[in-house]
Amino acid sequence: HEFLPHEDKDIKVLAGELGITFEELKSIVLSLKELNPMLGHRGCRLAVSYSEIAEMQTRAIIEAALEVKKEKGYD
Repeated sequence: HEFLPHEDKDIKVLAGELGITFEELKSIVLSLKELNPMLGHRGCRLAVSYSEIAEMQTRAIIEAALEVKKEKGYD
């Protein structure tokens, strides 16, 4: 997938940051490989397959909105 690391050294670094093994992450990266990325797993399709991505993005948007509300004093 275009947003994931492809070099083994980069996969090792990310795996360490995520607390998973190199093999686990390498397997995930390889499973997301696409022949035509423009028609593949991106945007809402990716969120359907990995609902935790949509949940994380939604949480980030709501937390940012609440922070702005607090900083600006909006009621």
